[in-house]
Amino acid sequence: YVRRLIKTPFVHLANILANRMVVPELIQEGCTSGAIAKHITDFINDEALRSEQIQSLKGIATMLGTEHEISPSMRAANIVLQYLPQA
Repeated sequence: YVRRLIKTPFVHLANILANRMVVPELIQEGCTSGAIAKHITDFINDEALRSEQIQSLKGIATMLGTEHEISPSMRAANIVLQYLPQA
């Protein structure tokens, strides 16, 4: 149902940010025990797939700025505070 309402090729945040499939999107009728088992088995058995996914997620974490000591949400809040009048 989500895919029918939203015009985007992806629904998972990692895939949206990467603009490609980084992690499987098992949505609605695609989310079956067989599909889950297949993706888990592929992830466990395919070292190249696993390594690519891990590297992609690390790249997304860097894009979001999670390598800093201050969380991205706290950094965003600090930026907003800079624009508020001082009391």
